[in-house]
Amino acid sequence: MKRKILILIFSILSPLLSFSQGEFNKWYFGNKAALDFNSGIPVALTNSCMVAIQASATVSDSLGNLLFYSPGTEIYNRNNAILQNGFLLYCNPGNSQPVCSVKILGSDSLYYLFTLRADFPNIFGLFYSIIDMSLDGGLGGVISGQKNIPVNGAGDALDKLYAIRHKNNRDIWLVTNNWNVYYSFLITSSGISSTPVVSPSAVHFSGPFLSYGNGVLKISQDGTKFAACFMNDSTVEFGTFDDLTGELHSLFKFRPNCPPYMAIMKHCEFSPDSKKIYVEGRVPFSTTDYHQTIFQYDATKTDSAQFMQSQYIVYNSPNLDLGSQGLQLGPDFKIYANRIYRDSLSVIDNPNVQGPGCNFIVNAVSLAGKIAYYDFPQLLQKYKAYLHYTGTGCNTDSLHFSGDIWPPADTIRWNFGDPASGVDNVSFLPDPVHIYSSPGTYTVEL
Repeated sequence: MKRKILILIFSILSPLLSFSQGEFNKWYFGNKAALDFNSGIPVALTNSCMVAIQASATVSDSLGNLLFYSPGTEIYNRNNAILQNGFLLYCNPGNSQPVCSVKILGSDSLYYLFTLRADFPNIFGLFYSIIDMSLDGGLGGVISGQKNIPVNGAGDALDKLYAIRHKNNRDIWLVTNNWNVYYSFLITSSGISSTPVVSPSAVHFSGPFLSYGNGVLKISQDGTKFAACFMNDSTVEFGTFDDLTGELHSLFKFRPNCPPYMAIMKHCEFSPDSKKIYVEGRVPFSTTDYHQTIFQYDATKTDSAQFMQSQYIVYNSPNLDLGSQGLQLGPDFKIYANRIYRDSLSVIDNPNVQGPGCNFIVNAVSLAGKIAYYDFPQLLQKYKAYLHYTGTGCNTDSLHFSGDIWPPADTIRWNFGDPASGVDNVSFLPDPVHIYSSPGTYTVEL
């Protein structure tokens, strides 16, 4: 008799499932603020020793155990002490996105930590250091001689730093910016490309970049769109990203519509389904009066007029309230917003929903007395996990299962959805075999 078996094939390539395992379930940011998402909801931690004015980097293992965190100038280990040799890094912590970290492909213990520095006229550009988690008894350390190494072709990179998976979901694109162009560096198992992909920006500056270019760069979860905020130009650049070639193509620049005032945008974030974009910044009414405002737009609109017509004001802070400064998609697919100099976060509860249904909640998450500043940890959010099987499921025929997961999991657990099979219902093998106990419809989980 043929057995009907419903296999749940889930893909972390899906925009709705863009987080995998627990690598980014711990967030360390702001003035000694930290959150733990391992339970499925954010829980405040109070053990951080870090002060990060802008974006930070936090990395855990696949089980959600903290490995290290950094504001860019130094690195802290899981015991909240300075990582071995993890100090005096070339970084300007006042950059909007001064630091991010990615695992070195093919390694179990090595990580790149990328930092941006703009110390004119002495040291500026993009640098990397290599962290080996096997050093210092497993607490990790920066390898001697592998600290503050200039990235070839990025000597004039000054602000904006974002990492996303290549279309093959293994390699990584690291994107940064100088006055007039974007640089995309491909990171593979062979290392960091020596020649970046150069894409022109629609925003151009001739003066000191940090006076005009401050603001974040984000790429959508599906790897097809980008947005870049230029704070003092009051401009957001919106366009397409090609995750195969690393090219950015500008569609248009925009300023939120709030006449007669000019909004000054600094932060942005895409919804999990990549169909909405949220931008945040200050709307000054005078030199002394202002609101912090979050706007929502339909990111599927490539015509600038239609895009602007989709504008919805998500939140207006009370007058002179610094409000929310920083937007970050969490592993629970909600977007979190910093409450600057406050001990709580706000949240966009349903960021895929257009208009008021997105449900902005002020003071949604307590930081247990710790203080938020201007941004959150940078997260490499795109993964894959495919489940495959072969066999007919007839009579006593066995089914052979296999998984295609990247990055590789530390541990694997299969549940075949067949409790009647007893202890055989669960396997910890990478390519298990299962014989179902009776005909039926089953859900398999990896």
